[in-house]
Amino acid sequence: MAQPAELGTLQVNVGTNAVLSTPVPNTWQVPAVIRLRCLVMGEQCRIGDVNVTQGATISLAIPMAATGRFTRPPPSVLFRIRRLGPADPVGVATVGVTFLARPAVVGLIEAGHVDVSLPGVADERRAALLSVTAPQQTTATTRLETVQTTATTSRETWEFQEAMVTFGATLRVPVVLMPTGWFYGNRPLRVGAPFQFDGPTYTMTGWILNVQVTPASQELPR
Repeated sequence: MAQPAELGTLQVNVGTNAVLSTPVPNTWQVPAVIRLRCLVMGEQCRIGDVNVTQGATISLAIPMAATGRFTRPPPSVLFRIRRLGPADPVGVATVGVTFLARPAVVGLIEAGHVDVSLPGVADERRAALLSVTAPQQTTATTRLETVQTTATTSRETWEFQEAMVTFGATLRVPVVLMPTGWFYGNRPLRVGAPFQFDGPTYTMTGWILNVQVTPASQELPR
């Protein structure tokens, strides 16, 4: 989706974290919204040798009609990325998760809560709690904390025991299909993978037990 052309600009780095946009005479640029499919490598989303981030420039070839002869490479257009957004969901996953949380968190959880960790995203594109089981188990976890005194260089290590509660939950999760599988935002949905849910006033972390994606006609790449 393209917008009206505007005067061309040049991005100039000023200092460490500041970028200055200056006009360039006799040049034009066309703002556009494009959909990209990239290769996910660790925390990076790559097209060729370019990591797709805000401010990066990528070159995309223009599709050409098929002909009997092709004598030169297809033309390409340079895109400078101003802003990145999540792809439109192409499916919905029903995800079973076992969560581990402090007892105070359990009393705040309600079915219908949506994940608030994706800023600027509509509720229908966020994970939502469908149901929560009663706490099944209380376990004690050990936390080590090292304290250094201000007067000397000595350190003291303290060991704390915390009560944690485990419980199950079922979530509705909008997903996109990437080359390496189904993703929610930048998080892979795989059995055994960690899953964090940020409610209105709490945060809890667990691990995925099962994933069922609809429509069933969408198949994971092999």
